[in-house]
Amino acid sequence: MCFFIYGAVNTETNPKDLERILSESLYSFKLGTKHDVKQAALNDNESFCVHESICDCKFPMGMGDPEAPELKALSETIQNLRGARGIKCIYLAKAWAGKPIKTEQQVHIDDICAAAFLAEASENCLYRIDLYR
Repeated sequence: MCFFIYGAVNTETNPKDLERILSESLYSFKLGTKHDVKQAALNDNESFCVHESICDCKFPMGMGDPEAPELKALSETIQNLRGARGIKCIYLAKAWAGKPIKTEQQVHIDDICAAAFLAEASENCLYRIDLYR
């Protein structure tokens, strides 16, 4: 088994806006709920994986380097998603495939530096990143 980066945006997000924004990104988010993300990790289902890779064990999320290019690109994608109509939040986790995600944390995008936050993120924790108050 391996770690994977799982994620989703709230289901009220405009799908055409989401598609437009993500067309310029290395990362992909589907419409979904926190339950969808947790189930994807638990069932080792790659449908909510944020990017295509064999595994994300070496992905720098949670590895302490806010200057990692992958984290800068992911934080840029998160910021760009604010331009989608109807978006409220992003669910994101680096989780061990086939195991339950047992912890959750909620933050607001304006209260964090996204790349630094992602660099310090805990494994097997589902983060809800609110984009608007």
